[in-house]
Amino acid sequence: MPPPKPEIDPERISMSTNIVMIWLLSLNGPILLDGQAVQSAPFSGEPVMAGQAHEGRVAVIVKGQQIWVRERGTWVLWAESDLNLNCLAWTPDGRLLVGTARARLAWVERHGLSFIGSFDAVEGRKDWNTPWGGPPDVRSLAVATDETLYANIHVGWIVRSRDGGKTWKNLRRGLDKDVHMVAARPREPNIVFCATARGFHYSDDHGDTFSPA
Repeated sequence: MPPPKPEIDPERISMSTNIVMIWLLSLNGPILLDGQAVQSAPFSGEPVMAGQAHEGRVAVIVKGQQIWVRERGTWVLWAESDLNLNCLAWTPDGRLLVGTARARLAWVERHGLSFIGSFDAVEGRKDWNTPWGGPPDVRSLAVATDETLYANIHVGWIVRSRDGGKTWKNLRRGLDKDVHMVAARPREPNIVFCATARGFHYSDDHGDTFSPA
């Protein structure tokens, strides 16, 4: 058998060239495009559920209940939770947001999670539910370039913050309730779109109104 290829440090590549290193997330940890494991990850072989990169840092959800962050070539366990962790998003100012089971949001800090009380108290939360009777989830997150934050609730529309997570608003106008994923357009922060049980929906006013795409 040929010897394994040496692992390439994506941070060192990005500092010296225009090459971008891509890692894939899998049930067996992060892997390279050729299928080789990222050996430097201390959780290699464990399921990695979601990940986000921001200015040289990479954050991943491991085993559904741990958040690891890689910075300057070193992986650090930032937080653990009894709740299932579903999705991550870095904000432009370098804060890390996580969406969890039971439709909760938290800031990720090096010592743990700081749950956002204003999100827990958002108007209309009582209308969130699931067809099978269990609690809803935050399924995906999106951050626009103007720092607008979006969280999709399954099942329960989309929730938005335009002041860095201090206050939140339920977005319903023209939007199907059963939202599966939300995304923001990088160069036009007023545009947000989502996948729902009734197809794609689109907004050009920060989610105030949606139309079928």
